[in-house]
Amino acid sequence: MNIFRAVILFMMLFLTGHGAWAAEQGKAPKAVFMPLATPFSEEENGKLAVGIAEGLSLRYQVLHGGEVDGVIKRIFDEENKGLNCDLDVCYQKIARHFGVENIVAFVVTPGKNSGMSLSLSVLNVMENKVVLKRQAVCKSARFDNVLKAGIGLTTIPEP
Repeated sequence: MNIFRAVILFMMLFLTGHGAWAAEQGKAPKAVFMPLATPFSEEENGKLAVGIAEGLSLRYQVLHGGEVDGVIKRIFDEENKGLNCDLDVCYQKIARHFGVENIVAFVVTPGKNSGMSLSLSVLNVMENKVVLKRQAVCKSARFDNVLKAGIGLTTIPEP
């Protein structure tokens, strides 16, 4: 291995480790992961959510799972009772409940030729802006391929 490759490898390991350390120390911003709606089973959705959350953990402290999903469902149910259901208001209520500004959405939809289209977004709902937007097309609808492609979306550096 030449010296250039060794330096690059060291920098990648250092930066990756530093990002994980920052998230563990509470310095990374928090984000709420919205429940997944995919054509996969509940078990597979759970694995997909964990994979995406772990991939984002270098940049965010991602709040997700059963309890988070329950709070989100309750807030949407309450908002849907009103005459003017507003998605932005729901997102802001969710963010305020968890004391965060960012919402993570990961969407999987059927694509062309039996593939899947993937979209990962991090939205700052208090400032109404897109923080991160990544998309990919998975040529195969197999879960393991979608999982790998979804996690891959989290590792692309922000511009």
